[in-house]
Amino acid sequence: MFKLSLREIRFHPSRYLATVIAVGLSVGFLVLVSVYTATEGAAQGMEGIAVDATKWLLWTFAGIAALTGIMVISNTFTILLTQRQRQLGLLRAIGATTGQVLLATGIEALLIGLIGDLLGLVLGISLGAAFAGFTGALANGLVIGWSEIYLELFLGLLLTLIAAIAPCLRAAHVAPMAALQVVPTATARKFGVIARSIVAGLFALVGIVMVLPVFSFNQNALLFAVAASFCFAVTLLVAAPLYLKPILWLLAKLVSPLSPVVRLAAGNVIRNPRRTTATATALLLAVTIIITLQVGVTSGREFVIEELSKRVGSDPMLIQAINQAFDALLIGATALTAVAVLIALVGVANTLILSVIERTRENALLRALGLQTGQLKKMMLIEALLIAVVGAVVGILAGLFFAWLGVTAIANMLAFDLGHGIDIPLRTDWLYTVGLIAACALAAALASIIPGRRAAKASPVEALAVV
Repeated sequence: MFKLSLREIRFHPSRYLATVIAVGLSVGFLVLVSVYTATEGAAQGMEGIAVDATKWLLWTFAGIAALTGIMVISNTFTILLTQRQRQLGLLRAIGATTGQVLLATGIEALLIGLIGDLLGLVLGISLGAAFAGFTGALANGLVIGWSEIYLELFLGLLLTLIAAIAPCLRAAHVAPMAALQVVPTATARKFGVIARSIVAGLFALVGIVMVLPVFSFNQNALLFAVAASFCFAVTLLVAAPLYLKPILWLLAKLVSPLSPVVRLAAGNVIRNPRRTTATATALLLAVTIIITLQVGVTSGREFVIEELSKRVGSDPMLIQAINQAFDALLIGATALTAVAVLIALVGVANTLILSVIERTRENALLRALGLQTGQLKKMMLIEALLIAVVGAVVGILAGLFFAWLGVTAIANMLAFDLGHGIDIPLRTDWLYTVGLIAACALAAALASIIPGRRAAKASPVEALAVV
């Protein structure tokens, strides 16, 4: 079984590239935080509490990147193992047990995790040293806490295994004849929908109960808002395949009349909704967090400026200082969350690459019928844009909701302390928001380049010869 796992990785390394990158970026972020905070703390003579506070704050954003990475890894293994159902079914038919199939796929995940760990270690130490050098902390030498690094490498392996366990279990527990089917049975699909609906419904119900105290003067309003937001976030992620599927279908129907190439791309997006929605969900999560932070910071800045203007009058220098402080906070938070966006876009590219492998014969037939290489590349571009736009737009709407919840909670918490109501208007920087959508679209376009080239690379005859 170990040889089988090694053979898959050895002969198809490009299929695992996204997983390696996702693990590498997630682990690299953790290692970067450890190396930089330790080096900076030693150079500045910071006390342990101050270093730990900075570290935990940065690790929060690293956790967001890791969660996005789990989604990308899980989606990758789901696609790969679905494509290998015939192979796994044959193994089961000739005597391989459930445990052996699970062991083989688990070893694959472990090996990929190890490679990703090595990438993350090099990336994290290099960037940590670079940032420390930029701030001048490197003059006293690079500080590396290896015990902490070893723990982070272990977390990288654990992250990979957690992400891959569900696809591996599904691959291992399918009966031999069922595994020989190309698509999941209707019963399996129905069970998945029911399970998601129940879990999402339960978390939504708890979230509704937790959110009620947020709308009254309450000293714990922010705590209730955080708890409710967590429940709603779980609902948002778990139920994503249920609501993203009709959104993608509607968008596909709207754009299909534009041209035959657009119609083909739209059909490909809705052909495998589970895969597409899983890819869009990772981007949705990252955009939701960015918009939540952006709206929260913008609303807080406007509120502070208005309150100070009422009390001390309009002081241009003071207002400028406040704007600079809030802008720095927003830029820093966006930069840290951008790692999660990058991982999500790696997932978009990976989904397209694996779908190209799956559709080799189909693309060859399109070439034989007259579709040009440029049109195939355009088709992949449109597929990437559809996924990115849906993930970004839904993420913006979700971010606005979470920001509104947080702003409302803070207003009611302050009102409880002051004894009178406080109005904190919800403000957003629409230029920033539109720029975020444009950035996601541009990144998705870049992510489609390699899949597009791969789709257009082989001639029709060569591609149709692939078995």
